[in-house]
Amino acid sequence: MSFLPGLESFATCNDLGLDDLARHLPHAAFFDIETDGLGDKANVTMIACLIGERLDVFTRDASLDGFLRCIEEAEILVSFNGATFDEPKLLNHFRIPKFARPHLDLRKVCKARGITGGLKQIEKQIGLIRPPDIVAMSGEDADWMWRAWEKDHDETLRTKLLRYCAADVIALRHLAAHLLGEPLTENPWELLSEISRPQKSPADSSPPSVAPRDAAYERLRADHRKHRTQMEI
Repeated sequence: MSFLPGLESFATCNDLGLDDLARHLPHAAFFDIETDGLGDKANVTMIACLIGERLDVFTRDASLDGFLRCIEEAEILVSFNGATFDEPKLLNHFRIPKFARPHLDLRKVCKARGITGGLKQIEKQIGLIRPPDIVAMSGEDADWMWRAWEKDHDETLRTKLLRYCAADVIALRHLAAHLLGEPLTENPWELLSEISRPQKSPADSSPPSVAPRDAAYERLRADHRKHRTQMEI
């Protein structure tokens, strides 16, 4: 799919800080992706998105397009190392040049505060320990486990992958609260209980009246037109 006409110049803010996060925290979309490798040709396999208490994980075997509709509810996007990895991968996957929401990369915020390392290392520094079934997992594990899932369709394996991807966005929100000095959730992993329940298959759902991607792209285009009109006034 080619770029939508008029979206090439969509402007978003890239110099966000903690003040912006504090203002938009209740409506922030914490997101993270998994891929089948790290090279340029690697494909997106999962996208986790957490807004408020709503936790979604979109998968390649079902539909990744739901992520576009999900972030329409957000005021700001939040990631860890997303400016370098997640966002470029997603823009390439969806064939769009920009998201219509500003994006804050917490890795840059942490680095500015002298907090270094990957997300899982930083989690330990702030006292956040993942559940036993996924505590030792890494992105490399997510890669080979996805390939194994595609080969054998082991639902136990798929559930573990979903939990791992979802844990990243839960940890992100916990980290955001820590950086802002906000009260920390006593049991942040409670949301993972939703992931452990049987997933509804696409065949169980009634087909939408409009193709999900077409509808989401049309709304992105409408947002761009509105933004451009305001800039011209």
